Amino acid sequence: MIKISFGKGTHRTPVDVNLSIEEIFLGIQRDNDIKLTYPTIKRRFEEAIIKLHDKHKRRVVVLVDEYDKPALDRIEEPEVAKQHREILKDFYSILKDADPYLKLVFITGVSRFSKVSIFSGLN
Repeated sequence: MIKISFGKGTHRTPVDVNLSIEEIFLGIQRDNDIKLTYPTIKRRFEEAIIKLHDKHKRRVVVLVDEYDKPALDRIEEPEVAKQHREILKDFYSILKDADPYLKLVFITGVSRFSKVSIFSGLN
């Protein structure tokens, strides 16, 4: 199982969003005793899903809480919010192609998927 939450702290800059994602990957590695090596966020997320699938010989559950918080943290600064959305869009984009390895993806947030436009590939 992969648990992702963007509920901690405030994401002021794109660097903050990327650091949050890096912390998520560190937690996944620690909690599952795996090593992630890909340099990009999207590829590392895919790698985590595949390695967990292979390690446990079962499809992976992904739980995402507050998927939209980094973008909403800067909603009053449209350019920064847009940068945050693009980072999240890239991060989440792997979920559709990872379908053969996934049992369930459960995503919660404040806004509708169509309003934040992070999941255009998943809708």
